[in-house]
This record gives sequence, structure tokens and C-alpha cells, in this order.
Amino acid sequence: MPSVSLGGQFGAVGYQERLHHFFHTSGETHNWFGNSYLAFSVHIPIFDGSDKRLRVRQYQYDKQQAQTTFAMQSKRLSKNYADALRQLRHNLEVFRTQKDAYRQAEDVYVVTEEKYKEGVASMTELLQDEMRLRNAQSACVQAHCQCNVAQLTLLKLSGRLDELVR
Repeated sequence: MPSVSLGGQFGAVGYQERLHHFFHTSGETHNWFGNSYLAFSVHIPIFDGSDKRLRVRQYQYDKQQAQTTFAMQSKRLSKNYADALRQLRHNLEVFRTQKDAYRQAEDVYVVTEEKYKEGVASMTELLQDEMRLRNAQSACVQAHCQCNVAQLTLLKLSGRLDELVR
């Protein structure tokens, strides 16, 4: 930007042969000389060192960086959401399988218990079936927990965690 400035100064210079003459002057020892100047300056920049062009380039670069970062975050969020959805489907399938296995183990245990009461099955078979039932129950509970964790992850990634409070 062009600029205009105006400046000035007024002063005096004294010359004395003795120090006490500075403060007690008479006509013959009066050796003070006044000086002043007035200045008017105009500054018009002709060459700015490509500063404007460099600033524009920097702003364009910053904008491109922000757009790239935004696109990467968006893609990462979409990928994480798709992965969480896939994990939820997988966990639901595992839960259904474990639930079926638990029901089957329950049926086997009931049959083995009846056989044991009739005296056809041994205590070892009954205890083995009971252990299988407990293992199936534990696997079913664990699969259910994994489903709940996957649902929470999906709610978090979709920004709907407030639905848990309602």
C-alpha cells in the first residue's frame, strides 16, 4: 500500500565558552543557534518481493491440506462404520450359533439326567454333559456381550450414543 508521511523537528544548539554562561546569558555571550526542518515523504512500493503471490499460494496449500484431511477423516469414519457393522453382523451370527449350541446342550443334559435317574447312564456322563452345558452357557453369554459391545461401537461411530439415555 502506498503511504504518505509528514514529519518535522525544531531545536536549538548552544555554544558557550564557559559553563555558567549557559544559564546566565548576556547579549555578547548569546551563542544559541536554532534549527528546524520539515519533511514530507511519499512511499510507493514498486516491488513487494512476490509476497502477495506467496501468501495466496500458502492459503491455497492450507485449503488443500484441510480438504485432504477432511476427506481422509471421512473415509476413515466410513470404513470404521462399515467394519463395526460387519462385526455386529458377525457377532449376531455367533450369538445365534452359541444359543443353538446352548439349547442343544440343555436338551442333551436333560436326556442324560433322565437316563441317570433310570440307571442307564453313569455319573461321569452326567457330569460331562453338565460341563458341556456350562461351557455352552458361558460361550452364549460371552457372544451376547460381544454383540452389545459391537452395538455400542456402532452407536458411537454414528454419533447416536444419546439414544442410550432415552
